[in-house]
Amino acid sequence: MKLLDRRILVTGGSSGIGKAIAELLVRSGAKVAITGRDKEKLNRVSKENGFLGIPLDISSDSEIENCFNTIDNKWGGLDVLVNNAGIGSFPQTEDVTREELRKVYDVNVFGTAVMTKNAVNIFKFQGKGNLVNIISTSALKGSNGGTIYSGSKFALRGMSLSWFEELRQYNIRVININPGATTTAFFSSDRTVPNPKNNELLPIDIAKVVKNTLEQDDRVLVQETTLFINNPF
Repeated sequence: MKLLDRRILVTGGSSGIGKAIAELLVRSGAKVAITGRDKEKLNRVSKENGFLGIPLDISSDSEIENCFNTIDNKWGGLDVLVNNAGIGSFPQTEDVTREELRKVYDVNVFGTAVMTKNAVNIFKFQGKGNLVNIISTSALKGSNGGTIYSGSKFALRGMSLSWFEELRQYNIRVININPGATTTAFFSSDRTVPNPKNNELLPIDIAKVVKNTLEQDDRVLVQETTLFINNPF
């Protein structure tokens, strides 16, 4: 797929991996919309980079509906949805609560599924589309304190593999990207980005994989890519 003038929606695009993906794709000639919950940050990042900024909490079905109405009004269609938005919680097993499970699953699983539902309706009508899911290596293995976060990522990967099987017949490519530990503000309470570490990926590493995968010929589908740091110790 050629990226020039392609209409791309990136959730969680005002910082970290989502921002890096959006920046690289817009530099490649795509029309890019990003979503975020922090309206001030969303507007600033969108203005700086030429994105269409759409305020969105993906745990809200009504806000998802408003997001896709905006996309329809602005672009009249969509070529790529990048499901990147996600949150985490890492209690030990004996400290897990139903409330915290719901909070994380509402975003990482339920919200992503509803975003995908809306995009797939557009893709089927158009006869083509691309669905990119930023998942995690946490979807491939368990971890200490991973009951909630890893569980949600296993669920997301399971849904995505099902979408792959279901949607190929409609000319819809479903692509899974599983990044390992990445330097972002994900674990920072004040949302500041820490200094890069030698044993962590950078957001641009993931962005390059997304771009290169989308640019494969339309007949080619790279189902899943996993990124690790080489020699991390």
